[in-house]
Amino acid sequence: MYELTDECSMERSIQAMKSALIELILDQGYDQVTLSDIVRKAGIHPDTFREHFADKDALLEQVTSDFLNSLGYALIRPYVRSRSLHAKQMAAEALRIFRHIYEHRQVFQALLAAPANLYQRLYSRIRSHQSTTIRLLSDQPEEIDDDLMISYTITTALGLVMEWARQGFKATAADMVRQLNELVGSRLGKPVCRP
Repeated sequence: MYELTDECSMERSIQAMKSALIELILDQGYDQVTLSDIVRKAGIHPDTFREHFADKDALLEQVTSDFLNSLGYALIRPYVRSRSLHAKQMAAEALRIFRHIYEHRQVFQALLAAPANLYQRLYSRIRSHQSTTIRLLSDQPEEIDDDLMISYTITTALGLVMEWARQGFKATAADMVRQLNELVGSRLGKPVCRP
């Protein structure tokens, strides 16, 4: 029982540090956040911080990795038994991305304000996922390379995500998928997916 209590206490401390960093970044910007700010906001001792993280950059990396890993899990979860995705299912894929970002919007906005290289890392994570799980159907025009289509769709989706964040997430995730569909579909001359 003692070990479980220690493990739970450790996990609460780590979560408190992550939450503190996110709040502090949103309040004052990453460069202004100090280790003292983090431990004070998290309600922990500085030694507890040092047991887990070398510095605030290491904590930021953990927050970023957690965000990207949870996005990866949200994307792969529906395909545990089936390792393919048809073009008609692209709306569901996009909806999972938009929903995940909306559900974690504070973390997302904090990471955008920090030196986390978030855009490139999001692109790489989604691209990696789609490269291993997407099988585009033959209803795409032959002159469009599948890899270019994936890249175009991801870049368009991330552009929309960045603007959505800039606007304070006013639209719903489903509305953003509709916008993505219209933008991509208009470039191809027809819709590629239906939300």
